[in-house]
Amino acid sequence: MAGAAGSASGGKGGSLGLGGASGAAGAQSGGKGGASGPGGLNGAAGTVGVAGTSGGAGGERGGASGGAGKAGTGGTGGVVGAAGGSGAGGAGVTGACYMNQTHSHNLNNDNWAGSLTLFISYSADTRSQTVDKGYTPTQWNAAVNSFDVPSFATQVANTGAKNIILMLGQNTGYYCSPNSVYEMYAGVAQSTRCSTRDLPMEIADALIAKGIGMYLYLPEDVGWGDTKAANAFGLTSLAVDNWVVDANFTPKWNAVIKTWADRYGSKVRGWFFDGYEARWGVSAAMANTYSGTCKTANPCAVVTFNGTSSDSVSDTQRGETKIDASTGLPAKGLPTSRWDPKGLQVMWDFPLQAAWGQEIADNSPAIYTNSNLKTFIAAGVKAQAVFALDCRTSLAGALSIPIYNQLLAIKP
Repeated sequence: MAGAAGSASGGKGGSLGLGGASGAAGAQSGGKGGASGPGGLNGAAGTVGVAGTSGGAGGERGGASGGAGKAGTGGTGGVVGAAGGSGAGGAGVTGACYMNQTHSHNLNNDNWAGSLTLFISYSADTRSQTVDKGYTPTQWNAAVNSFDVPSFATQVANTGAKNIILMLGQNTGYYCSPNSVYEMYAGVAQSTRCSTRDLPMEIADALIAKGIGMYLYLPEDVGWGDTKAANAFGLTSLAVDNWVVDANFTPKWNAVIKTWADRYGSKVRGWFFDGYEARWGVSAAMANTYSGTCKTANPCAVVTFNGTSSDSVSDTQRGETKIDASTGLPAKGLPTSRWDPKGLQVMWDFPLQAAWGQEIADNSPAIYTNSNLKTFIAAGVKAQAVFALDCRTSLAGALSIPIYNQLLAIKP
C-alpha cells in the first residue's frame, strides 16, 4: 500500500515529509534557519512524482534566503518530480549584527537606520478612553481584546514604516501581554494587570509577514500609577513622579523583562527602556543587566536607554528630542550622519501631535506641515539616522486619522 503524503512543519530547516501515493513532496514551512525543504520519500508504487515544495522562509534570525526544495522522487516505476523553488528570505531579524564604531554594542541596521519607525504608545491611560477613571481587569482585557491586529498591520504597512516601537505598558501598571512573573512580584492575581491576550506576539507575526519589524518599550520602573504594585516590588519613594529604584529592585525587574524577552526572542528586534535618570536611582549596572538579558534572547537586539547620560549603556543616542516650533524641524538641526561624535547611532523620536500618544485624543490634529515632516524624513533616510515618530493609536488598534492621512500624503 502506498504511503500517505507528507506535511511536516519546519523546525530548524524543513522536516522530511513522508512519501505519498505518487511520490508527493513533503510540504514544509521555514523555522529558524531557512534551510531547504526536501521532497517526499518514495511511495510504494507511485506514478509521477509531484514537484517538491519551495524551501521554507528564512528563520526569525535567518539568512538572506531559504534553499531550494529538492525534487520529489517517484514511486516504483514513477518519474522524478520537478525541483521546488527557492524559499523566501528571512522575515524576522535578517542579516548580521553590525558593530558600533566606538562601543562594543551590537547594531542590526537592517530596516532600522534610515527607515520610518512608528512609536505606538499603547496604554491604559490614553486620555480619549474614559478619562483617567482607571480600569478593572475585565475592562483592560476587553480593551486589549478589541485590538484589530490585521487592520493595524495593514495601516502600518500603508505608511511605508519598516518598524514599530510598541509600548508594553507604562504608568498604569497594566500591560498588553501576559507576564505571570510581573503579577507575582506585584502581588496580584494572574491576568489582573497583564492581559490574557498576547497582543505583541500577534502583532509581531502580522508585521513579520509584511516585512516589518517590532521593538518593545518599557519604563525602568513600575508605573507610578499603581502604588500597590510598586510597593510589592519594594519601591516606596517617589521623585518627580517616578519611583526611585535600587539594587534590590533590579533582579525582580530583570526577571519580568526576561519573561518577555525569552518568549519573543528574535521576533522583537530590540528594546527601548525609558527613564534612565540618576534621580530615579537608575544606574549603569542596572541598564547593563537589562541589556544583557535582551541580547541573550536575541543577540542582534538593539537596546536603547532614554535618559540623561545614557550613552555608555545604550546602542543609540538618547532617543527623545524636541522640534523647533518656528521651523517645524528638529531644534538641533536635521540629521547629517548615521553616527554622532561619540560613535553612537543617531536616533530621534518625537510626537506628531501636541503630546505623546497616550496623553491625547485619538484624532488630535497634526502639528507639523506635510512639507516639514517630509523634509525631516528625507534627511533621516539619507543620513541613515533612526527616527521614531509617535503616532496616537486607539485601544482598538486604529492609527490617528490625521496622522495616518499625513503619512500617506508624504509617503515617497
